[in-house]
Amino acid sequence: VLLLATMKPSQVEQFNKQKLKKTNTEEKNRLPTKEEIEAEKKAIKEGGN
Repeated sequence: VLLLATMKPSQVEQFNKQKLKKTNTEEKNRLPTKEEIEAEKKAIKEGGN
């Protein structure tokens, strides 16, 4: 992506997406669910913090 940001418009038009390698993404820092947030709030409230 950084490479495309430094390219000139004419270079972007000629860019061949077929040369890109397939990449599998893995979410590592997911957001907590609503239930997890509520459980944390309850634990804090009950703990007196």
